[in-house]
Amino acid sequence: DLPILNDPNHQKALVRGLQFGSKHGHKGYVSGYRHAVLDAEERLSRLPFAVQLLIGDSDKNTRVERANALIEKGIDFEVIMAKNGGELLLYSHPELVVQELSKAIRRSGL
Repeated sequence: DLPILNDPNHQKALVRGLQFGSKHGHKGYVSGYRHAVLDAEERLSRLPFAVQLLIGDSDKNTRVERANALIEKGIDFEVIMAKNGGELLLYSHPELVVQELSKAIRRSGL
């Protein structure tokens, strides 16, 4: 996501994250993933609500293809595209991220 990486304001935040991670070796990176489920299709299919996926329209990963494959399998997915967004939407589109998260929280009744 070059526009984000080249922005000096965002670079500061990214560098702080990298500095934290480097002090803790690989633990700073992998600790957030230790409970990850590798294949969540079965769990997703049992949810009583749509799963929302916010994706940048210039994201080069396969998130859209994966979401479409799950939709074809009958899993309730809603794909929300962020115009001119890449992978780092929290930096490039913070208002959109907060807006969609707020909507989801209101729908959940929390």
